[in-house]
Amino acid sequence: MSLLRISAIAGLFFSQLSFGQYSQVALVPASFNTEANEFAIRKFKDALVFVGAAKDELGNQLYDSKTNEPFTDLFLVSDSAITDFKIPNASGVSSLASTRAFDGPISASDDGNIIFFTNNLIGRRVKQTLGLFYTIKTPLGYGDPIAFSFNSNDYNTTHPFYDEATGYLYFSSDISSGIGGMDIYRVNFKDGTFGEVETLGINSVSNDIFPSVYDGKIYVTSNRVGSMGGYDLFVCEGDSVQRMEAPFNSSHDDLAICWLSSKTGFYSSNRIIDEIQSSDSTRKKDDDIYAFVIEDELNIVSLDVTLTDENGNPIESALLTVIDDSTGKMKFSSLSDFEGRVVGVLDTLGNDAANAYNIIITKEGYVFKEQVIVADAKDTSSMDIVAIDTDATTLETEMELSDVLDIKTIYYDFNSSALRQESKVELDKLVLFMNGHPEVLVELGSHTDCTGSDQYNLWLSKRRAASAVSYIKSRLKVPGKILSQGYGENVPEVSCDCESNSCSDSDNQKNRRTEFIITSLNFSSQK
Repeated sequence: MSLLRISAIAGLFFSQLSFGQYSQVALVPASFNTEANEFAIRKFKDALVFVGAAKDELGNQLYDSKTNEPFTDLFLVSDSAITDFKIPNASGVSSLASTRAFDGPISASDDGNIIFFTNNLIGRRVKQTLGLFYTIKTPLGYGDPIAFSFNSNDYNTTHPFYDEATGYLYFSSDISSGIGGMDIYRVNFKDGTFGEVETLGINSVSNDIFPSVYDGKIYVTSNRVGSMGGYDLFVCEGDSVQRMEAPFNSSHDDLAICWLSSKTGFYSSNRIIDEIQSSDSTRKKDDDIYAFVIEDELNIVSLDVTLTDENGNPIESALLTVIDDSTGKMKFSSLSDFEGRVVGVLDTLGNDAANAYNIIITKEGYVFKEQVIVADAKDTSSMDIVAIDTDATTLETEMELSDVLDIKTIYYDFNSSALRQESKVELDKLVLFMNGHPEVLVELGSHTDCTGSDQYNLWLSKRRAASAVSYIKSRLKVPGKILSQGYGENVPEVSCDCESNSCSDSDNQKNRRTEFIITSLNFSSQK
């Protein structure tokens, strides 16, 4: 995964495979699926092990006589052959991993020398209780299974996943001290010794089960609020928990993902294969295992900015809008929180794509500079030097807006009040600002140098101001919010003596100007 941050507190993030968004994913039902349940496939050395229906010698499915639930067994997939999964001990006898009751998913070290698995605890309960066991390989075979100390007849402990990179064993349990039905826990396992069990902050008040880890992210199955239907796959990175998108999830149950590489793996679902793209189906069947191949990854462009005023104070409830610069369509819009922060996903780009985004921030009583940010999937290093300016300028009466809005000088042809095309581009900046700030009343003042008579200069400045205001008014949501004023040569920027010809070309240029002054502010609410 690549992750680039533009600035310390404000910028675009450019990441790959961040929250399970992909442009094309091929799904193929596993060849060993049956009319019964197959689920929770896991790697075991160069093979795979999955949970399937337990059957007797005649091929009849076995059921728990107390609950009428189907028993499960473990099966090994190796060279396309399906066999019972066995863990032979020194005597060649298969140990607890395969029984005539409930056998759950396994997880093993990369070399297969350590195997964790789910099995039944001995007890006289109406419903059999599950626990975790592990065994370590010796020169003579696997040792006798050792029960995990967390096991108890009072609750289930199941769904192990051993992350060899970190040494953590992840598992699920419905112990009463959890926050949901089933919760995810982890414990460090080193040199045959377990550390203290940790509760993870990714748990919900619903069921969180089948944990797995790939590329530093934790994947869980959950029926929490926000699922597409039944159980869904979620990916957790830090404190962030995001639902994976279709086709990984559907309106049916989708569970127990197993990554083989960054583009391939397996997961289980009870969807109908020809309805993968149809999320409104209500039909269901037993769980099957699906192989997936990511054919085209999408790069995710996300935003994380903090908006502040001139003193560094956060600005709450500012509206940040992102517009696609090529299409003009809105890509994102959100209000800043009480810390002035705005976070969200703007877009997804193919590996060879680039796009520009127009960032507009508005808040009554403040002004932000409009900016264009470019995201380029082909050259992500360019993202490092592009920062988003999130500092606001507080609006005040008598404030001149040219520098604030980056409005360049408005020029006219000699003895003309007609607007040039380039002047209209500059005036559009004021239009955009005023439509986002109905609290302001702006005076557009036109000034001349002292060449010519006072009367003529006053007349010409009024015509030029009126021409610009007419253009602006036709584009304002509230046309009465702008005033026109011509000052002629009466309010010079640079004082000089025209009669003695002491005014330089530079002085005259500074005096020939258009100013945009805030004359009043009428706030509808407190800032």
